[in-house]
Amino acid sequence: MTPDDIKRLFSPGVRALVERYIGSDPVQVALRAGGPDAAEAASQVKYLQRARKKLPSYYVVRCVLPPLAFEQSSSEACADFPEREGACCIDLTCGLGVDSFGLSRRFARVVSVERDPAVALLAASNFRLLGASGIEVVNASAEEFVRWLEEGGDGSFPCVRSCTGEEEPRRAAFPVLPVDLIYVDPDRRGGKGEKRVLLEDCSPDVMALMPRLLALARRVVVKCSPLFDVEEAFRLFGPACRVEAVSEGGECKQVVIETGEGIVSPTKAVRAVGIGRMEFPAVGERDMRHPAPSSWERFRWLILPDVALQKARLVCRHYDGPGLWCGGENGCVFAEELPEGGLWGRALRIVSAEPYRPKEIKRRMKEQGIARLTILRRDFPFSNGQIAAALGVKEGGTMQAVFTRAGEKLLVVWVD
Repeated sequence: MTPDDIKRLFSPGVRALVERYIGSDPVQVALRAGGPDAAEAASQVKYLQRARKKLPSYYVVRCVLPPLAFEQSSSEACADFPEREGACCIDLTCGLGVDSFGLSRRFARVVSVERDPAVALLAASNFRLLGASGIEVVNASAEEFVRWLEEGGDGSFPCVRSCTGEEEPRRAAFPVLPVDLIYVDPDRRGGKGEKRVLLEDCSPDVMALMPRLLALARRVVVKCSPLFDVEEAFRLFGPACRVEAVSEGGECKQVVIETGEGIVSPTKAVRAVGIGRMEFPAVGERDMRHPAPSSWERFRWLILPDVALQKARLVCRHYDGPGLWCGGENGCVFAEELPEGGLWGRALRIVSAEPYRPKEIKRRMKEQGIARLTILRRDFPFSNGQIAAALGVKEGGTMQAVFTRAGEKLLVVWVD
């Protein structure tokens, strides 16, 4: 997209159609609205409707949401930074600006850097609609802006002016160094839709910039792919860093690495959006599970741990105590009683547990006339489809069972 494309999306004609048809079927908007602005309005209605849950603040004020920028953005809930605050933060990779908007709730001033002039214009205009007056957007690459900071700010960057054109152009004042935080979410897109995971393959190259960033800021935060290995962070950044796995709706959304002033020992943290946050001293990949019990009758609950705990390899440490048995970092947790506080995951009441003997189970289910089964798996070698075929059932229905591993044995836990 070009800056002119962005200006068109903010034009009175498009915005009026968006407001008129915001509750309509996007497919029908172009047909019903007609005229030169109909296609753009239909697209905006489509993505604003999707934003109601992911970006509620953006939906309320009818921000402009180009498809690619929307798909690649964080949710507002994930872009909250409750553990970080201060006077000044620099976001070196603005994009749609959701992270900058979240940071502006914790920092008095946010300088948001975006290399694409059209995206920079989009972010500045949306920030104005959002009333985020503490954010300054500058059009520059991360490397260019870092070099400007290192050179003492000779010739300040002009702030990007919003499409509304209501404010006078400003220039970004040179921040007082060191700033409290530099935030980086590197571009992980490669050619032909390739998704990159390794930091050195992303843009900007955070690892090359890191010594310079730490000289300019008290703390540096790097957002990584949800596929990023948490243990890799300690290899790359050394022991003085904190690694946080963030989940939302049962899905790992991002891995966040923080290093700098005050972080002196390796730490793992987990945050489940809407549930809570906790952290532990990092101990590496150490499996703390105990030998499988000889009987499962004493356990009343089966816990499917939150994916953030699994990602950070903290399941066994969180659920290590009397009355609990943990089947490993990728397995289930059996509990005599539900733990008080900090229960992260889905708890299911156990009806019974038995070894996985598919022929016996198939015969019994056929005798009972059971044709459908909701299949849940944790640390199990067969897929849902393979399990359903072996048991002679279709997936779905009110009856549900968890297929998991208990020591060296495969186990079926019937739950309600």
